[in-house]
Amino acid sequence: MFPSRYGNRSLYYRITARLSKHPKENDTEWKNPYGATYEQVYKSDNMKKQLAITKGFDYNIVWSDENLNEFIEMMKGKINEKRSINLQTIT
Repeated sequence: MFPSRYGNRSLYYRITARLSKHPKENDTEWKNPYGATYEQVYKSDNMKKQLAITKGFDYNIVWSDENLNEFIEMMKGKINEKRSINLQTIT
């Protein structure tokens, strides 16, 4: 968690990163090192995604062939946006 202090209130931002081998959508040639099928892993990933979203979390994916720096900048923007919204409710 990343605390930010404003007046007598603290705001917290939780960023959870999971680094693992998961298939992209329609990547049916993908092979799991533990023997699970594409369909099993993809279904499980989608269930976890839906659960996170229904609990109010933002859900973002960065694949190994994507630019991590762009993702970091996007997350900074989201944190600043949430910080701005939270500050408006505090004042």
